[in-house]
Amino acid sequence: MSIKVNGQGKISLKPDLIKMDVHIKTSSHQYHESMDENNRKSSQLKKAFLSADFDDIKTESFYMNQEVKDNDEVLFHVNHSLSFEFDLELDVLNKVIEVFSKEDVLFNLSFGLKNKKKAQADLFENARLDALEKAKMLVSLENKTLGDIKRIDAGQFHPHFISSTQLTRMSTLNQIESLTPQNITLETNVLYEWEIL
Repeated sequence: MSIKVNGQGKISLKPDLIKMDVHIKTSSHQYHESMDENNRKSSQLKKAFLSADFDDIKTESFYMNQEVKDNDEVLFHVNHSLSFEFDLELDVLNKVIEVFSKEDVLFNLSFGLKNKKKAQADLFENARLDALEKAKMLVSLENKTLGDIKRIDAGQFHPHFISSTQLTRMSTLNQIESLTPQNITLETNVLYEWEIL
């Protein structure tokens, strides 16, 4: 004899990390011109960030496409996306903005968590405690007790460790005086099965 209970876990956490995605786009009628200009802008941006003590810059994507217009005009578009992460601190963010104020590029800011494993562990612990409380309550109503766990099933779990708050640079961006991104809410269901004694 056994009992199956769904444990519901839910936690809400303040973001403590900023991820910046930078998009460098160039276009030209000549392939080499578009590529050279993109490489120049990328190198210039990396140098600017290195001088500001940001050195963990990664390439997210790099691609080129050819566009043929109605008048047979050909354009070569090169897109280079870079990303890096840093602590969610206003002075650090404003240092980044100062670098960007001198560069002609677009960027997106998203807000996440540094310790994703701990967040996930806390969420599962939350679900475990919920399932245990429900199971104990149900078996006590039948004057029974819980035995050993027979099965745990977390199903398909795909957490989204990103806040719904995002910032995008479309034009000139000034220094930010205050910033409070939305909390990151994580939810899951875990099925537990216990023996009943």
